[in-house]
Amino acid sequence: MNIPTEILADALIIGASIALTSRWSVSGLGGGTVLLNRWTGEVVWCAQADTTPGRFNCQAR
Repeated sequence: MNIPTEILADALIIGASIALTSRWSVSGLGGGTVLLNRWTGEVVWCAQADTTPGRFNCQAR
């Protein structure tokens, strides 16, 4: 039983998409956001930028 190349390629693309979209876990806190990189365990704190609403300044912790 041979799997057509297109189906195999699609399965790989879907798997990669799931892995990339589930990389970060986001937790909102007052005045900012904490991001957890599920691949490396790195924690990134993002504070709300005063000059531009909706923009964040992120720094690794």
